[in-house]
Amino acid sequence: MGILADVPCPDGCFCDKFNALVDCSRRGISSLSSHLPDNTRILLCQKNTFQWISENNFNITNLRRLRKLSLADNLITGVLRGSFARLPQLVRLNMSGNFLLRIPHDIRLLKSLNELDLSRNAIKSIMSHTFHKDSKLEVLFLTSNQLTSVDSEAFSTLEHLQVLSLRNNSISNIGRGALSGTTALEELDISMNRLGLNDPDGDDVVPLNVSDWFTTPNSSSYLTSLYLNDNLLQDITWDAFNVLTSLHTLDLHSNLIGHLYADVFQEMTSLEVLVVNQNQLEALPLQLFKQSLKLRHIDLHDNLISDIPIGTFSTNRLLEVINMAGNQLIATAWLLHIPMTITELHLSNNLLDDIPHSAFKFLPNLQILDLDNNRLTGFPRLWNNTKLSRVQVAGNMISSIPQDTRFHLYQDLVFLSLARNSLDTLNEDVCMSLPPLQEFLVDENPFECDCRLLWMDYLYSDLLQGAEIPPNVEPWISNTYISMVCEHPTAYRGSMLADIAINRHNLGCSYFASINGVSGLVIGWLLVLGVVVCAYWRWKCKSAEKRMRAWKRPPPGRHKKPTVSDISRHGEPKVNGRVKNYDPSTVEYISQFDRESNNSLTNVGERDRSPACVCLLQPENMTGNSDILTETTV
Repeated sequence: MGILADVPCPDGCFCDKFNALVDCSRRGISSLSSHLPDNTRILLCQKNTFQWISENNFNITNLRRLRKLSLADNLITGVLRGSFARLPQLVRLNMSGNFLLRIPHDIRLLKSLNELDLSRNAIKSIMSHTFHKDSKLEVLFLTSNQLTSVDSEAFSTLEHLQVLSLRNNSISNIGRGALSGTTALEELDISMNRLGLNDPDGDDVVPLNVSDWFTTPNSSSYLTSLYLNDNLLQDITWDAFNVLTSLHTLDLHSNLIGHLYADVFQEMTSLEVLVVNQNQLEALPLQLFKQSLKLRHIDLHDNLISDIPIGTFSTNRLLEVINMAGNQLIATAWLLHIPMTITELHLSNNLLDDIPHSAFKFLPNLQILDLDNNRLTGFPRLWNNTKLSRVQVAGNMISSIPQDTRFHLYQDLVFLSLARNSLDTLNEDVCMSLPPLQEFLVDENPFECDCRLLWMDYLYSDLLQGAEIPPNVEPWISNTYISMVCEHPTAYRGSMLADIAINRHNLGCSYFASINGVSGLVIGWLLVLGVVVCAYWRWKCKSAEKRMRAWKRPPPGRHKKPTVSDISRHGEPKVNGRVKNYDPSTVEYISQFDRESNNSLTNVGERDRSPACVCLLQPENMTGNSDILTETTV
């Protein structure tokens, strides 16, 4: 930039000679008739009280080197013809925040103009041939005006236009081929309008068909971003986006869309970001994203979707973000079929009551898991998700955290929320395995303030006294501990745990109990049970031994028990000192077990009972009594 000529700076303005800049902004001026340096390149006159722009009150006809002019936030209602006639090098003109009713005619004269901002005016229409046929305009902002339609010839001459913003108007109709001349267009913003209705005041539904706006071949070949959010769209034709083969970003959020055709995105092979949240979708077709192989971000939150077909995202191998929060999801089988490239999974505010154990097993890149405000009763199973940085499961019905969660593996984890669940305590072993979290939220849980929580009081006290505590606990122990409120016992309901634990006897726990907790109690009961079992079996063995001795002792007054040899002499054969055969007519036996149970004598033929001992007796009709002859094993 050249240095300003040696001309006095206008009263109340600031001049930077080195940058060839004249700044007259915020001066409360309504005219600028002073002669400005001829080589001025930047002129700033925003936030003043200009009402009209003419050669009389705004004399800039000598600024042939002017490149940037700002007249934003004034009271301008019109520009007289010829006011910008001699600005051949002007490339940026900002007239936003005024009261213009139409685009000034002199805009046609600015052949070098590259960027034009007419936002926040009262422009109601764009006439044909508003812009010069050789216009070099690349950026055009018509945001926040009163446009109701776009004529089919409105932008026909803007072949260099790259960015067009028609945001926040009342546009309900865009003429067929209206954007066919904008062959270099890269970004189109038509959000916050009335697209979807037949006319500004009507209520007839008109399906969206973007392809009608680009009727010339390849006229949309450079379009990469399309914003149609915050309109009144209810229906979209199946071929609405067929010409947008280069589109990267499509935003349809905050409409009234209740249905999507299965092939509506099939030609959008370059699509990377799709935003369709805050609509009325109830279902997703299985093939909806089949051809969108480059998809990285899908946002469908705040719809009415209750189920997702298995395999809906199976072809999207580059997918990183899925946002299904605020729907009515119940089924979770689809989670087993999402690509392993997922880094963010948002499922909050649904109706999920169970998550499959292996749902996140094959998501090694997962960084954010949001399951807030569902109906989960168990903490989600985490596998090899070692890149996790945020885990949110607040507003569920989780009563405990499994001890095998292995939090020590998740060293990138900085945020863990378990608020508004059903936790009655915090397991010391689980919490001590946590990485150095920035936030660990457990407020609004029904805690039972007993010895199982005293470990936190010891750590908190040590921290206040400046003692050394585990470095992974130090960042979160203070805020977490003072947020905990007692629900049980009843006497402490509504009291802060930190207040109750000031006197540790209030919790009725010894230091041993607080350290060992439930584990010590369980081990103690197991030891007692073991002692009782041992004592019982010792008594059982002694009783059996006593009965055996009593059985072997001959009753008083009985004859001496004959030996096997005596029996042999009466003709009974013996083998190795044992009686081989018995005569059922003369000899009977009784087992030890039958004798103990006072059963009657049984026949020798009933040997299937396999008694351990056999007692041979002589029948009473032979000797007058039942003397024991001998005993042997069978």
